[in-house]
Amino acid sequence: MRKEGGIPNNELLRGNDLKRAVRRHMEERVQRRREEGSDYLPLSLAMLANLDFIDPDWSKPRSMTEVTNTIGSFCASFHYAHLMVGAGTYGNFADLFNVPYSTTEKWAPIIGDTMDDPKMKADFQTNAWRPPTTVFPERYVPLQYILSHRFGTEPVTIADLGTGLHAAIPLLNSEDNKRYNFPGKDLIQQYSADVNVAFGIGVDSQERDPSWAQSSIWPVEGGIKRILQFSKVMATLVYQYKKDSQKMPFLQQDITSPRALENIQQAMQMRGQGTKVRAVNSGFVRQFFGSDSAAQQQHTQLAYDLLEDRGIFIDCGAENVTSYSEDRDTKINVYEKNEREKRFVHLGTPFILENQIDIDSTSLSYFTNPNNRLVGAR
Repeated sequence: MRKEGGIPNNELLRGNDLKRAVRRHMEERVQRRREEGSDYLPLSLAMLANLDFIDPDWSKPRSMTEVTNTIGSFCASFHYAHLMVGAGTYGNFADLFNVPYSTTEKWAPIIGDTMDDPKMKADFQTNAWRPPTTVFPERYVPLQYILSHRFGTEPVTIADLGTGLHAAIPLLNSEDNKRYNFPGKDLIQQYSADVNVAFGIGVDSQERDPSWAQSSIWPVEGGIKRILQFSKVMATLVYQYKKDSQKMPFLQQDITSPRALENIQQAMQMRGQGTKVRAVNSGFVRQFFGSDSAAQQQHTQLAYDLLEDRGIFIDCGAENVTSYSEDRDTKINVYEKNEREKRFVHLGTPFILENQIDIDSTSLSYFTNPNNRLVGAR
């Protein structure tokens, strides 16, 4: 079992042991972000410098996986408390999105306001260990090309594991997806064609909470752009949810639960579907399991069990399992289910994301390999 700072990942911590582990993690993250010249360094420094004034309720046992999410989770929880409870002080939080971003000095009164107000403190503590829900529309563009290339105009059924707000499938075929420019786009332009989505279920352990997703936008460079972009995305999603609620349902379900497969398939059957899909998508989910090998295996097995023979598993973010960095390039890998051999076959890596968001490179060899496209797909 891999260790973080000498602590096994499956060990639960509380009290001073928990606080020391969080401090150690934040110190390591600050060092790494300083070395990388990361835009997230000021936020990390602010959380670390103010840690003694933050009370996320240290008394409850927490895992090392939760510890490694604390900078993002604490930041989102402060944002959420100001957004949902502290309306009168939200202007103070909004100032964090202005230059200079997220300085230690600007964070101090934000933290003080939250800890001094009983309602805001209670709201913060309720969410302090909750994983952020990120919405980056650029991350959904590769799915457009991968599915269009694989299936052509054939009907596609999809399951999106760790879906967050359930945005990836509803945003398929959007004009933003098709307008998005990236290296190599001109070589695969034909695969921006509409995907014939017959059914697409989104599955996540958290409830679908737009306010939490908005709060998960960090006050760093580009944050204001993300807030404005989020509002546009939500308007599109609300329309799609109303239009296609049966076709694109959301299921709150822990995907590592022993009953996950049964519950997902039951939800599909209740909407007139079979028990298998043609594609499973999973983006940036593995990092929340950390080095929990059992959870990692359950995740992969669930994708396998949901797929029909020759169905594809689109898996992104495996690089984040051992350590997380926003500045790391991230591969999008595609696997095909081989029922006869009872395994996944790696078809290739069609895209690599820069800073885990934008497409940095496109693999032409993936899109020109005839084995990666179904016979008869037009």
